[in-house]
Amino acid sequence: MKKLENGNVEFRAKRNGTKGSGEVNKPPMVIGADKQPLADVNIWGGSKGTVRCWAAPVTDPDGKGGISLFFDAVQVTEAVYGGGGLDDFDAVSVAAPDGDPFGAPPQQAAQKPTPLDDLGGDDVPF
Repeated sequence: MKKLENGNVEFRAKRNGTKGSGEVNKPPMVIGADKQPLADVNIWGGSKGTVRCWAAPVTDPDGKGGISLFFDAVQVTEAVYGGGGLDDFDAVSVAAPDGDPFGAPPQQAAQKPTPLDDLGGDDVPF
């Protein structure tokens, strides 16, 4: 739980893809406002609904306790598909450098090696 500056409280919930044993978790059930399975679950930001979670006590490695919330089901009451507010942006064209279809900047000439280059690997001097 996190208290926000505007006075609201934020909760975060999760659902791992696998259990501790390695067995795959089934995804949360997603239903529509009519309580029937939602045909298209590719919803975008701005959608509205309700989530059902379950809580479990947890202890972190330092011995401090808390509560974790885990997704169980999602009810989408107002779905937003494909837009998500992207209409706020104007389309722009970007000119690509000569011969590069991805628009990468031209490569610079190689720099002169420094003494740090002689360390090799991932060694970091301290």
